[in-house]
Amino acid sequence: MFLFGATTIMYDPEERAELLKEHAALVARLRSPEVQARMIADGLDSAAELKKLAGHIDTFLAADDDYEKAVDHSLHKAADVADAEYRAFKALRQFVQELKQVNPLHPQLEEWEDYLEAWAERMPKEQEE
Repeated sequence: MFLFGATTIMYDPEERAELLKEHAALVARLRSPEVQARMIADGLDSAAELKKLAGHIDTFLAADDDYEKAVDHSLHKAADVADAEYRAFKALRQFVQELKQVNPLHPQLEEWEDYLEAWAERMPKEQEE
């Protein structure tokens, strides 16, 4: 869990594979003699259109690769934040426990215990050994 409630967006390689499959099917149709003849009849340069389509898929693949790397980087950073938050939680919990033993009448002790109790609900549960 994250202190700031981060939203995670996952990369889906199946969507990429599906798009590439659709692209291959489209290219195959565009290369068919019937479609080639219709493009010529419409005044289109079929080779130029296929080249333009290849450029679009190359642009998509490059952007998709960048997106995948960014998502991976973001997930690693989110894990780093979660680890830091957990260490801070444990340190504050230890501090409050020690303070309770040394100075059980400290004026802020009850407030900190309430805060820790609320924070603990967002922390992963520790495994008992």
